[in-house]
Amino acid sequence: MKKLLAALLVALAASAAYARVDINSATAAELEALKDIGPVKAKAIVEYRKKHGAFKSLDELDKVPGIGTQTLQKVKGELAVLDAAKTASGPDKKPTATSPVATPNAKSPAPAPTPK
Repeated sequence: MKKLLAALLVALAASAAYARVDINSATAAELEALKDIGPVKAKAIVEYRKKHGAFKSLDELDKVPGIGTQTLQKVKGELAVLDAAKTASGPDKKPTATSPVATPNAKSPAPAPTPK
């Protein structure tokens, strides 16, 4: 029984090592779990995402303060950009209207008179 439990734990640890973290939905704590991302860089990533919207590619991380080319190259294999359109507004943001909403009682403008 102990051997089975130990084998299960090893298998879980190995599969977790190959899991990628989605930068468009990861929390600061999830980002901190990465080897070269500490609390300051994790917070910067989350703040950048809140301010600029979802990442469209991993290379966009280069624009985050504190994330340089070297850090990006080190963590690129551990990260993924999943469905940016789905997470673009973030889980805590409400969608905004892009066009005016018609109201049922609103009067249409009168047609222009035709010249005689």
